[in-house]
Amino acid sequence: MIRKLKMTNWKSHLQTEVNFERGTNVMVGRMGSGKSSVLQALSFGLFGEIPEIRSRKLSLGALIMRRPKQADKAEIEVEFEVDGLIYTVRRTIGDGHGDAELYKEGRLWEQGITRVTGQVQELLGIDFPTFTQVVYARQNEIDHFLRIGKGDRTSLIDGLLKIDKMTDARSNLLSLRRSQEGRLSDLRLLAKEGTENLDEKIEQLSQELINKQEELKQLKLHLDELGHNKAILHTSEGEMEKSRNLLESLERKKESTTGKLQILEGHLKKLPNIKDADKKLEELELELSTNRKKVLDLRTELTSNERELRELKEKQRKIKSAELTLSKTVEDFSDKLAEIVESIGLVEVEIKSREDALKQLTTTTAKCPVCEHLISDPKKHIEQHRKKVKVLIAKQESLRTILETLRGKQKNSEKLQLEIKSAQTVVADKKKIEDKLKQLESINLSPEVEKLKLKIVEQEQQQLKLRDAAERELVLLQVDTINKEARLITSKLTAVHYNKLEHKTLKENLRAVVEEFSRIRTKATMLPESIHDKQTLISELSGKREKILDAKTLVEKSEVAMEALKILSNALIDVQIVVRKKFVEVVNELLSDVWIKLYPYGDYDGLRIFVEEDGRRAGDYVLQIHEAGGWVNVDGVASGGERSMASLSLRVAFARALSRMGTLLLDEPTHNLDSEGIQKLIEVLKEGMPEVLDQVVLITHESDMEQAATGLSYRLMREANQATLVEQFE
Repeated sequence: MIRKLKMTNWKSHLQTEVNFERGTNVMVGRMGSGKSSVLQALSFGLFGEIPEIRSRKLSLGALIMRRPKQADKAEIEVEFEVDGLIYTVRRTIGDGHGDAELYKEGRLWEQGITRVTGQVQELLGIDFPTFTQVVYARQNEIDHFLRIGKGDRTSLIDGLLKIDKMTDARSNLLSLRRSQEGRLSDLRLLAKEGTENLDEKIEQLSQELINKQEELKQLKLHLDELGHNKAILHTSEGEMEKSRNLLESLERKKESTTGKLQILEGHLKKLPNIKDADKKLEELELELSTNRKKVLDLRTELTSNERELRELKEKQRKIKSAELTLSKTVEDFSDKLAEIVESIGLVEVEIKSREDALKQLTTTTAKCPVCEHLISDPKKHIEQHRKKVKVLIAKQESLRTILETLRGKQKNSEKLQLEIKSAQTVVADKKKIEDKLKQLESINLSPEVEKLKLKIVEQEQQQLKLRDAAERELVLLQVDTINKEARLITSKLTAVHYNKLEHKTLKENLRAVVEEFSRIRTKATMLPESIHDKQTLISELSGKREKILDAKTLVEKSEVAMEALKILSNALIDVQIVVRKKFVEVVNELLSDVWIKLYPYGDYDGLRIFVEEDGRRAGDYVLQIHEAGGWVNVDGVASGGERSMASLSLRVAFARALSRMGTLLLDEPTHNLDSEGIQKLIEVLKEGMPEVLDQVVLITHESDMEQAATGLSYRLMREANQATLVEQFE
């Protein structure tokens, strides 16, 4: 019995946990609310599969939540009870991988997808294919048995009983018999051949093989002796070669040391002999370093003075330029600007006055508002004013042009005033800069630098002499070292023992042994191939002899085996018949009990599976109900509701016969049922089902089906692009 289901990031379920009890557990929700996902989760949790994945309608990745958020992995946890013990299976699926764990009474019991699935199948007594055909009735499949054809019903039940493999086995046996018949015919021909000539050839070849093997043995003994002598000679020659190499090496070293001594003695003659050369060189180099630093400092100071001198002369040039600026006269145009601005204002006022007058003149014949004369000819008067306005506008534009020109001149004057102020600041430093220039021009460091440079040249020449004198001491040490090395080489040369004639004799002896060894080894190498050829021929002849003898034996055994295959093929048919018959008996016994409790009406008092024996439907499984006139097929007789009751009863019987789960999963069982049929189904699930099955988990969109609950009931809700919400009915 299933006790609990947890779904995390499973399709539309973000974090859903539901409990199940004995009896009928109902889950109600509209289409798209996530109902079917619950049964798919139960299937996946128990077996690691759902029908939609096996049929390739869905991929594993499609089971992971995408809305309202994209999750990385999904997790399913199913808790179930078997024989009073609580088991929990937990499965996860993620980016191309998954995992599974099985807990027994809260402790980890098994791990790994394949091992966990195997344990679950053993505990529940059912595998996934049987589960989908018996326990898990998907939408529109509760009457699956009634809707499929004759051959499919037989295949379905044979698959449930696991005897479908026997049909394949029988077919394989027939193929085996046919293939063995052809092979047996060939064996009979081979068995007729004799073995006398083969025995003679094998004996002759065996004697030749013994002779070759003895010859190879003697050659190997000779090779071992030659190899031993070769090793001794090779060692002696190697030691003699080492002595020769050592002698030549020592002679080359002696010659090299003699050459080095000659070179060093010649070099000594060229080096001066100065007392305390090292100490004097150290003092001179310290003084030389000090003088070089003084020259560097003087040059730095000289460069700084020259740079400052250039900067002061540049400032002196700027002072002269500033003095020119101070000599310029600044003209003030502010009074003229004010006068022009005032004139423009008067013109603007007059233009405004005449424009206002023109507006009044177009509507009256009174006096002119400008000149206050009586108007005798309004049109002529208006035209005069318009001409005057044009003259005034032209004058206004001329005044504005003059204004802009004056403003530019005034701006230049103001700019010149700023330049004069800046020039005054520059000229103020004139005396200070002239004094600094005189001071710098009076300084001349060049003679001192030249004097130091001459002294440094003199010291560098003396430094070279002192270095040569210091080197003399080092050369003397080298001469002493090489003399010691020469004496050691002479001593080693005396200790080396090498005889050129003896070395030549050793080489010749070694060459002779190597040639003999190579000749014998070549001969010994060729013999195994000849031996192998004879062994192969003996093996082939012996194999042929064995085949003839085996063929005689196999013909006898094969004829017996062919008869056994025929018996086994017939036995498989008999086993299938017995298993099918026993299954029908068990199911019909269960149906007799289930039907009475699920269909408490008087119309039909029995339900059974019947196997047709005659006619074109012979061997077909048929579901029949019993009425007053006898047994009739459910197809064509029962109403939609009764057909559903019969299919549901058959599911219960199959579940009890083939599984230890005691559970039935129903997905939308009200499909094709009218309101009366739905009420009958509610009544059956509520009153009859608890007597024949431990547990039903039902999902539906029919809100009335909540009345069928004898266990727990839930309402599933989901808004667009949101996660499923699950609410338990009170």
